[in-house]
Amino acid sequence: MEKGCHSCLNCVKLRRSNTQASCLALKELVGRNGNCWAYSNDPDFWKRYEKAVRQYAAVHGQ
Repeated sequence: MEKGCHSCLNCVKLRRSNTQASCLALKELVGRNGNCWAYSNDPDFWKRYEKAVRQYAAVHGQ
């Protein structure tokens, strides 16, 4: 795999289990070929995601 490749294998949004892997952002693993627009290697992605969800809920009353 190329360094810096936008592949599912090194994306923080990939959910891995003993039997399969699935993308938490998309229905398909489009990054298998290294060209995923939803790719992220940010280790704080989920922390920032949760914060944004809480802020959105507070503003929109959900």
